[in-house]
Amino acid sequence: MPNEKYSFSFTQNEVKEFLKQVTNRKKGLIQQICWIVIFFGLIVLAYLSGFVFTLLKGIFIGILIIYCLLLILSYYRTKKIIKEGRTRIATNTYIYEFFDDYVLVAILDETSARTVQIKYTDMTVKSLKNHYAVFYANQYYFLRKSDLPENAKIKEL
Repeated sequence: MPNEKYSFSFTQNEVKEFLKQVTNRKKGLIQQICWIVIFFGLIVLAYLSGFVFTLLKGIFIGILIIYCLLLILSYYRTKKIIKEGRTRIATNTYIYEFFDDYVLVAILDETSARTVQIKYTDMTVKSLKNHYAVFYANQYYFLRKSDLPENAKIKEL
């Protein structure tokens, strides 16, 4: 018999808010900008050097244009995948059952149910602005702070 039991469904705005707090996309963006700067530098060097053939200058420009187009395409694909992930999270229901040594998380969607048993020693709890984020096996599980009682087990972890 569980000591505590909570059920959560999240709105799109909530999902967007807490995913923004646990995700760091700056590293990837900075890396892509560095690659663009390197390609730009190569083009500038090619134009400054009188020994580079015109064909090579055109190849540099072509590579830069293709790379920029691939970045834009990748951005829109990633944006679409993130939106689908947020929608999936918002349409699921999450049921948390806290026992003495572990928490049982049931994820229910329209067609299926999935259950995860997480030992307290194997998880990391992060306090966000309005939620708690439980990190286990490269996956986050979220609990809304306002729906938890003062003596909730998650607050002790």
